Amino acid sequence: MFRKIMRRDFFQCARETQAKSQLDLCEAKLAEFTDQVYQTKGQLDGRIVNEEN
Repeated sequence: MFRKIMRRDFFQCARETQAKSQLDLCEAKLAEFTDQVYQTKGQLDGRIVNEEN
């Protein structure tokens, strides 16, 4: 009985750890994507300013 509870807790902890690492990876990818969006926006804004002048 005790071993079964410990095993269940271990697997629950492992799932939570895996989910946390996946979340961290997603947040890193989102930050990278956001940076790319802002870089592209800056480039487009620069082109618009240059075309107006």
